[in-house]
Amino acid sequence: MPDVVIGRLPQFVRILNQLKQILAINNNWSVLLLGVGRLGRAIFSYPGFTPDRFHIVAAADSNPTIIGQTIEGLVINDPNTMSTLVRDHSIDISIVAVPIQRTQSVIDELLEYGIKAILHYACITLHVPSEFRILTQYYRYNL
Repeated sequence: MPDVVIGRLPQFVRILNQLKQILAINNNWSVLLLGVGRLGRAIFSYPGFTPDRFHIVAAADSNPTIIGQTIEGLVINDPNTMSTLVRDHSIDISIVAVPIQRTQSVIDELLEYGIKAILHYACITLHVPSEFRILTQYYRYNL
């Protein structure tokens, strides 16, 4: 996974504004972060979500060495609990920061659970039904 410099994430303001526009929102939104590696941790620590009404309320990662750890005040869950996390936390939006080879299957699963919008970082074309909103962020080009 490429290195991410935590202090250089100004594109999130633009991304969050795009998500607001797509969803026509003025509410607070609960966000599930999938993938808590280097990119996921940079996203986790980005302070710009809260003022923009996006709150990461749950996180999951398939790495068994970090499942159960607490990062930024949240316990990292096993991704096999995604449906429960979505239901219990009333999650509408997910940020997907998983390896490229897992992105499509993770997004397919999220759509089954009723996620309304997804922000992902994989440099691939995803296949989703037209009623779902997917925002692709190529962070290499935006840092």
